[in-house]
Amino acid sequence: MKTFDDLKFKKNGLNKMQAILFFKNGYGVSVIHDYGCHTNNDEEYDLAIIYGNEKYFGVKYDTGLTEDVIAYINSDEVTEIMKKVQLINKNKTSMLDKLLDMIEEKLDWRIESCEDDYIRLSNHSPEGGEIGIEIENCFNVEKLLSGVKEYYNNFDLTENTLVWVNGTKITANGCPDNIVDLVNDIVSQKEMIEELVDFISLFVDICEPIEQATTIVKNLLDIADECYTKFYKDSSIDEAKSFLSKWSDDEYLDKISMS
Repeated sequence: MKTFDDLKFKKNGLNKMQAILFFKNGYGVSVIHDYGCHTNNDEEYDLAIIYGNEKYFGVKYDTGLTEDVIAYINSDEVTEIMKKVQLINKNKTSMLDKLLDMIEEKLDWRIESCEDDYIRLSNHSPEGGEIGIEIENCFNVEKLLSGVKEYYNNFDLTENTLVWVNGTKITANGCPDNIVDLVNDIVSQKEMIEELVDFISLFVDICEPIEQATTIVKNLLDIADECYTKFYKDSSIDEAKSFLSKWSDDEYLDKISMS
């Protein structure tokens, strides 16, 4: 596995010493070593988990390893994080990806994903009216739900009806040719958005706790594995007890707590 020793630092465009290294699974790390940049001394580093390639990549916050840039860490800690990043399965589908696939399959919405976690959901009402919901920085399920809810709450029936009415002429770009059909279609659009909100909310209520429980079990297994590795050979009972007592410390509580 790649370690801290494999990092090659050079000055970036901001005159900071930076090393960028990608792994076989498509993920990588960006490590900055510069006093004052999330560091207190020359032995600390700032690390971000990234995904992509040398030319195009973005910071990832949905790996389950961290929700932000990891700051104030030493070289050994950098290596430990690098090892964990290399174990991320590039084919593993995130909860957000699973949800977006279900929205396409079950509700027949079209999903467009772009760089920088930008997502656009689009659909057409029975009369052909277009709905487009754009959400920036959509890096998890909660952000998607928040963005769709905001769009729904701001969707005013009167305002959206008047957009299509220009004086006495109603028809334009496939718009219904009478006011009754137009109003009914605008109402249908809001109902479609409401259905989308309900669908995402149900997913969050049911699937997110399952994912969190899975993460807790994995972290507990990691702790058990660490205990086994440390004390299977040439260790005393007192040393094992001392290690296990750390479960009450913040470091180990953080490992098994739900974020």
